[in-house]
Amino acid sequence: MRTLKNMILKSSTTNSKHSSRTSILIAFMLICTVLSCGETKAQDNMGRYIYHNEVQFEKVKSYSLAIDTMMMPKVSYLCYDEGAHQLSLLNPDNNQIYNYQLGTQEEVKPQSTTAIGFPEHALGFMVLSKDSILCFDDNASSLRLFSLPGWTKQWSVAPFEAIEEAAGAHLEAGNDISTFDSLFFGVPYVDYAHPMVKVGSSVYISLLGSDPSEMGVPLDGRFVPSVVSIDLISKAIDYSIPFSPVYDEVNWGGGFFFRHTSIAPYKEGKLLISYSADHNLYSWDIADKKLNGMYAGAYDIKSIIPKDGTKEFLKMSQIEWGNGQPRYATVLYDKYRDLIYRIATLPVEKDPKTKTEYRPMVVVVLDGDMNYIGEWTIPHPEEYGFSSFFVSSEGLNIERKNSRDNHHIYFDTYAPVF
Repeated sequence: MRTLKNMILKSSTTNSKHSSRTSILIAFMLICTVLSCGETKAQDNMGRYIYHNEVQFEKVKSYSLAIDTMMMPKVSYLCYDEGAHQLSLLNPDNNQIYNYQLGTQEEVKPQSTTAIGFPEHALGFMVLSKDSILCFDDNASSLRLFSLPGWTKQWSVAPFEAIEEAAGAHLEAGNDISTFDSLFFGVPYVDYAHPMVKVGSSVYISLLGSDPSEMGVPLDGRFVPSVVSIDLISKAIDYSIPFSPVYDEVNWGGGFFFRHTSIAPYKEGKLLISYSADHNLYSWDIADKKLNGMYAGAYDIKSIIPKDGTKEFLKMSQIEWGNGQPRYATVLYDKYRDLIYRIATLPVEKDPKTKTEYRPMVVVVLDGDMNYIGEWTIPHPEEYGFSSFFVSSEGLNIERKNSRDNHHIYFDTYAPVF
């Protein structure tokens, strides 16, 4: 039943000089107090923060990962082992994993490579232990557990297969596909910006879903999940995590534009969820199955307009419209500093020198309880482009666009300064 999958894959002055000086001094002191305290409480009627608190980050180091001619100089998928301080990169072209032991060196050569032991095209992986690894493949959108070193398959779960089979049975019974209850259940998909994450005994994967208005079918109150979880012990599949209300009956351009949710492990028993078109950031309580949101919008993002928001946008291609809209991207929890980083990307710009496109990026910084602290504009945005991120004890690691050679992947590490 590939039809459903294809449909899914297809947003006062004073008179006195003395009193004037006093007023200016008091105002200046108040502004300094607000900006230096690290928390902005004042909000407008849209929930946006009135003051633009700037958080300072300093560059801790720069380093490069040596690659061979079989690998493109761009991260396709990464996995960071914080215990071993090891970074692993997936090369989808030859189905191999390159392992790097990070340290103080400027150039890091691969410590080892691991050939993925199955023929399908791998999109992502997760090392559970030295004896086991999870792999997600593109062909069947399945999650597979293997024992190492022999790559013996323990089990395989394909969440979307059950949806496809149910849709097939629905059609064979003479029903129209528009009346299929799970029509808007998306396809599990991972990439460098949307990795699978593990919390407790379950792995969570974002779903690529189409918009009801784009498909010409009304929601009619049907539930639309944004994330699927798979229990590694029972293999139970769960679709409890919904999309936020901003997605109801609005065309956000399809899965690859605004409907691919960013998720990250948070505090015990919780998951961070960042929706591309929503100014709010959410936490998902796994035990209670509750979604709690807090405003965490970027000051520079005044609005995000859906594809069907104006007549001009309706005439545009999805790519043209999408490039002109800001969005929220990767979200990360820094357990070393008890901070949350929410990456916001602004509309696409073009480097006048290289003519390459890039998105200026802003990092919204919140404390561990999701309270707004401030924002940091990533410098020299043309050097970063569509970057992958990960957090280490040293700080926020950001992939730098490679315009130097085809033999390295570059990273810069930044740490917040308070």
